[in-house]
Amino acid sequence: MKGSARAASEYVPIVRKLPLDEFCRQNPHPVLIFFSTSKKLKPNKQSQGLTIDHLSLSDSGGTGTGTGRTRGAYLVFPIVPCGGGEGGTTVGCRSSCDVQIDDASISKHHATIETRRTSHWITDNKSSGGTEVNGEALDPDEPRQLVSGAGVRLGDVDLIFLEAPEFYTFIKRFFGE
Repeated sequence: MKGSARAASEYVPIVRKLPLDEFCRQNPHPVLIFFSTSKKLKPNKQSQGLTIDHLSLSDSGGTGTGTGRTRGAYLVFPIVPCGGGEGGTTVGCRSSCDVQIDDASISKHHATIETRRTSHWITDNKSSGGTEVNGEALDPDEPRQLVSGAGVRLGDVDLIFLEAPEFYTFIKRFFGE
């Protein structure tokens, strides 16, 4: 993984210092969360996506709580459109992608996440490994809207899509803030 990825633990001091509304003003973009030691995030499905309360990790069959060994293993990828406005964020294994994921199951330009006004859409770019949202496969070149908490699977890599308020809550709950 590369790009603007940061360890989730790097956000802890920011969350400690800022109330939710100020955090969201300073960090307005949604994020993709990746659990770096496992590749397998197993979120429980909810009608509008997934909730932080029901996120569990299958690193060795147990449930991650954000304590001990799982605490620093989350990587955070902000979804910032090209030029900072509306547009797409490319995800793939190539270094030219906005979010680079170094995994054999990820295509060169696997998917694109677009911001359209206040909503976010993901499109599978005819990848060989496929793209899923909440367990449903996407047809190539057919955008699917993302809601905060959505489970996103690219090839064999599982991620969670979170809007800024839910990301703030994620940091508070999983890092005991």
